[in-house]
Amino acid sequence: MEQIALKEADKASASAREATAAETEKQALLEKFSKPSGVSDEDRLARAAAIIKRAANNGMTEVLVIRFPNQLCTDRGRAINQREAGWENTLTGLPKELFEFGKST
Repeated sequence: MEQIALKEADKASASAREATAAETEKQALLEKFSKPSGVSDEDRLARAAAIIKRAANNGMTEVLVIRFPNQLCTDRGRAINQREAGWENTLTGLPKELFEFGKST
């Protein structure tokens, strides 16, 4: 019974370490996406063209441009979900940068 308890404790400890590592990685990504990317519009356009070309070559008719957590909106995505006018004003960081790029092209 003692060995079983030790094994279970080891499993729980490993699970806790994995959860902590995942949360740390998530926070790092949120931090990265909340700041400007530093990518020029020319580079961004070239990347988009490459993604679209690859998708077309693979017979795809749609491409997901960006998906981001609601923490990157000032209202946690409420305006987007409610399809309110001016929802784009709630964007921050990289999502805002990409939205503005899309408007300008």
